[in-house]
Amino acid sequence: ASRDALMACLEAWKSGRTITSLQEQQPPIFVIEDQWHERRTLEGFQILDHAQVVGSSVRFEVDVLLKPGKEKARYAVTTNPAITISRLD
Repeated sequence: ASRDALMACLEAWKSGRTITSLQEQQPPIFVIEDQWHERRTLEGFQILDHAQVVGSSVRFEVDVLLKPGKEKARYAVTTNPAITISRLD
């Protein structure tokens, strides 16, 4: 469920949707991602196989291709009580 939520979030960003649109869907997804807030374009991403359970969240490493440049990102995904995705770095 956590990986699916992160995938849906990143696909939404890549397709040009807004963070607000994710909050308004059912179930809502709450996102904390400064690069998205700053309107940087996500051109591609790859979720790596390094998922780690930490407390009530699952952490993922993701290669993100932003315009301009490629960088590594770490996200924490919590699914209870609400789906929340936060960039950690």
